[in-house]
Amino acid sequence: MYKPFGNALISTAPPEAHVVATGEFDLATSSSLTALLGQAVAAGCREFRIDMGAVTFCDASTIGLLVSLDRRLRADGGSLTIASCSPCVLRLLDILGVESLIGEREAGLVRAEQFA
Repeated sequence: MYKPFGNALISTAPPEAHVVATGEFDLATSSSLTALLGQAVAAGCREFRIDMGAVTFCDASTIGLLVSLDRRLRADGGSLTIASCSPCVLRLLDILGVESLIGEREAGLVRAEQFA
């Protein structure tokens, strides 16, 4: 099922969910994004792939939300992977020390793009 939310689109096919995020994510969008992701978890999704390659702004509240979801999913045997991230998202993940959310292959591609 595809479900748009402002500047995010979620596709769910339990146990998988794919989220494509674009534009800005901050404290003002956190509660709606939390509800959207929570609905996917309630529907049985346990494997989340988040594409943040087109995110132009992201604050710590959004990253905190993703870290919390990752912990919740791991407790149930699932996972969350950021499959693509923009430079602003990569920088924030690095500052917060949670770059581990980026998949290994994707991390290499993102770093290579920074130096291209």
